[in-house]
Amino acid sequence: MGDLISDCVYRKLFIALHQGGIQRIARTGYDLLDSPIIVVNAELKKLAQYPEKPIGDPIWDTYYYQQSMTQQMTWQFLEDYTIQRSKHTETPFWINWGLAEHLPRLVYSIKVNNVVEGYVGFLFMNTELTEKHLKITELIYQALEIEMNKNVHLESPRSPAETVFVKDLFQGKIKSEEVLKKWLKGLNLNLEPNYCVAVVEEDRLEKTRLHYLKNLLDKNSPNLLYAIIENSLYILFSNIDNQTTLKNYIKAKNQRLNNILEAFNLNIGVSNAFTNLLDIGSCVYQADRALLLGRNAANNELIHLYQDYVLENLMTYIRKDVETVNLYHPAINILREYDSKNGTQYLNTLRVFITSMCNHRDTANKLFIHRNTLHYRLKKLQEIAGISLEDTKLCTLLLFNFYLLDEKATANESS
Repeated sequence: MGDLISDCVYRKLFIALHQGGIQRIARTGYDLLDSPIIVVNAELKKLAQYPEKPIGDPIWDTYYYQQSMTQQMTWQFLEDYTIQRSKHTETPFWINWGLAEHLPRLVYSIKVNNVVEGYVGFLFMNTELTEKHLKITELIYQALEIEMNKNVHLESPRSPAETVFVKDLFQGKIKSEEVLKKWLKGLNLNLEPNYCVAVVEEDRLEKTRLHYLKNLLDKNSPNLLYAIIENSLYILFSNIDNQTTLKNYIKAKNQRLNNILEAFNLNIGVSNAFTNLLDIGSCVYQADRALLLGRNAANNELIHLYQDYVLENLMTYIRKDVETVNLYHPAINILREYDSKNGTQYLNTLRVFITSMCNHRDTANKLFIHRNTLHYRLKKLQEIAGISLEDTKLCTLLLFNFYLLDEKATANESS
């Protein structure tokens, strides 16, 4: 590298890094390359831009006038495959799509602790790109990465004390009413029930969308409490009306949040509502499980309520420890074999009756049979299987069994 780059280049970048400041490094880089340079953080907000004037490029000029991309530009950028590629490479890449098609830019992803925390773009407008230019861009990128390491945690509208409190709260470290009240009073926070916890999860190397969502919450939902813990963004909602459903609350009261979930196809898990903040640990678990199970479900929903997945959550633990065959009541196989030999439909009759919560009229309507016929079938199948449908525990187990059977049938169809 020394054969291509003079000591002057190293000296100028060292001085810029020593004096500090991302804008200073960008200005020095511009002097060395004679090509425009822009640096943005993981939220795609401008950190530095040089030269500080419009140049006729739509993206560049938008940053110059607005300090950030438009929302539409941001969505296009985050949805583009180059973002995914940038997480797993140490080499620069070209962005030459959409508005950048006529003026491609060389982009480095700036990583701190192996997590993408920003990007630096070089626009070669009237300069032929040479190997020397590539070496200089690499040195500028390295200087920016060092500077970013110092500054990545400095931009937060929340006070350090509030940040500590929120993380401790989500992680279940606040265990007494006395400590909780001291925190709330000291931070002047007025949190009233009902509450719920929501979680948005991303790949651990892809913080861009989480940071962008966090930035939207800063601007549009100042009363929400939230924290990024590992690869998840946790949100605490408060003051939820008893008369509204959680899904409608999130959609209606937090429209910007809902818009960003849809735009980036982000899934969110939502706990049950609760009234005591000290119960938040259980609700964090509920939100995590709702997100996991909801993403695995074959539907197009982005908002997943734990209340819709309680049974499925229970089933995951049962499947893990017990073979399915050991969960069925003997009546299932007795009726299946009887139907096979005699051409009857006693098992299906029992399934519809149990899953209709033992409602005779609903069962008869679903089977398209007269109620007298239903009474005969129910009496006969009880005799065949040696069971009594007056037994509450039996009916509960059979409901559980038919859930398993329907689930198994759905899995077989999809495969």
